[in-house]
This record gives sequence, C-alpha cells and structure tokens, in this order.
Amino acid sequence: MLTTVIQVMRRSYHSQLKIAVRLGKCPPSVIRQIPKSNISKWRQEQDDKYFDGGLTDLDKYTHLLETIWAQPKAFYAYGRLVQTFLNCFESSTSFFNSLRNSKQEIVRTIERIKHTIPIKKAVKLFRISIHTYYEWKSQVELPCPDSVFKLCKSLKPSQLTLSEVSKMEKLLTISTFSHWSIASIHHYAKRNKIITASLNTWYKYNRLMKWRRTKGRQKK
Repeated sequence: MLTTVIQVMRRSYHSQLKIAVRLGKCPPSVIRQIPKSNISKWRQEQDDKYFDGGLTDLDKYTHLLETIWAQPKAFYAYGRLVQTFLNCFESSTSFFNSLRNSKQEIVRTIERIKHTIPIKKAVKLFRISIHTYYEWKSQVELPCPDSVFKLCKSLKPSQLTLSEVSKMEKLLTISTFSHWSIASIHHYAKRNKIITASLNTWYKYNRLMKWRRTKGRQKK
C-alpha cells in the first residue's frame, strides 16, 4: 500500500495534460486521478511557462467544435448540399438553367438529407421555391416519356400526349388552315375527333410552343 502511494506521489505529468487542465478541456475521469494540489498549482502558473505551439488558441473555437461534435449529421448534410450546388455550375453560366439541368441530382440530394435539414431550408440554398422543388421531384420520380413537359399523366391529367401535341402543331402550322383562327381549328379537330382538348388548352399550347402569332386584345 505504501509503495503504491509513493508511486502516485512521484508520478510525472505530461505538459499537454497540464495545458488541458489549465484550459478546462480535461475529462472529469482524468481529473479525478490527479491530486487537487497539482491541479491548483497548474492553474496558478504563468501563461508563458509552457510552450504549447498554439494549443491555447483552440479555446477560441470551442463553440464551433462542440457544435460539430454534437451535430455531425447536420454538418455532413450541409456539406453534401454545398458540393451538389458547386457541381451544378461546372458546365454552365446560366443560373436557373444550370439548376434545372441538374434537378435530378438536386432532388436526390435533398431527399437524402431531408431528415437532418428540412426541405424548406435546403431549397433556399439553391434559390428555388418549394413549389418548384416538388415539381422537379415529380418529374424525377415519376417521369412520363409520353408528355411534352415530362410530367406524369396521373398527376397532370389535363396535359396532352406527344401524339396530340404533334397533331395540334400540324393543324396550326399547315398552309391549308393558315387563314383559319385557332378557335375554328379547335372546333374542326373536336368535330372530327382528332383532338378533344378545350379551346383554352389550344391557346395555352400555342403560346408555349409559339407555333403561330396571336393578336393581343385591344381596348375598345
């Protein structure tokens, strides 16, 4: 017993351990193994007694380190978002076009980390609305090759198929009907069961595809 006490009293302590005690970074389990007199002595010593190579500067980053240790998943998730954001701009200078061309990668990344970072916060990094994100998500997860807009027919039942769009384009651009109005062509196509879409749909697709010019309404 006496030999054990003498060994504890003669124990040498590493200078890094002393610095950790002075900074208050030493775990309680280690503190309990050090005599209180030693701890008190180390804390009262001058700051320049030990050359720490800059270890004391770690105290400035204590809050950041504690946050990283407490929430490692959040930092990892933000890292994936930033990396995806940078990848979107490697081959394009157009902001939104680049995002839209990379929507598959964006959607998959956000879906992967949504349990750590809410979707509403994640989309802000890409400067898109939550509505735009869900539109992209439906296009990525439920692609529809039979749609000119690549939108699922189940979610967007009012849209036309590629075949219907092709027929509509032919009727609006053919020379035979060049002097006909869109309304007249619409009635002709509906009467002959070529396309059963509404007149508003005809105007909508003509506006989006720019097949023929339409005169704007003039005030009386």
